[in-house]
Amino acid sequence: MLSLPPRPIIPPLPATYRVALSSLHFTAIYYILAKPLVPFGKQYLILLGMFFGVYGMSAAISTLVRKENAALLAVVVAMFAAVFCGYGPSVANASSGGYLFILQMSFNKWAAEAQYSESLIPYDQVYNIEFSRERYGYTLNSTGEDLAICFAIGAVWRVIAFVLLVITHRDKQK
Repeated sequence: MLSLPPRPIIPPLPATYRVALSSLHFTAIYYILAKPLVPFGKQYLILLGMFFGVYGMSAAISTLVRKENAALLAVVVAMFAAVFCGYGPSVANASSGGYLFILQMSFNKWAAEAQYSESLIPYDQVYNIEFSRERYGYTLNSTGEDLAICFAIGAVWRVIAFVLLVITHRDKQK
């Protein structure tokens, strides 16, 4: 009797492609629904930086808890991390309150600063941008630096996840 060779299993996309595709998907829908004045490429990079940070943080969380709880806990922690974007409490309030370092460790702050800066550029001639900058405390016109820091924080989360994976011996857990 002839037997057919086993069907090859299609492997899932590597995490890098998953982050790039999911952020592209989100950017496309956001761009259609919200109609931002930020160019599509910059909007994609800002959201890619946020997704990169969230996926890194989620990877670190998943090494610490059971797999049944990891997804829910990662979402909850990501929502709490979103509070530290520099909007409410603002970067200006955090500076005067002495807890600015907490916001600066969050990838959300850097992505929000880039989004804020890019969103204000079209209104340069009709809006008092300096007043807005002072009120919230964001640095304007530093999108490249903001994105670099955002991606660096995402990379640090991935290093933390790897170290935790090795330390906790997740490969031997059932």
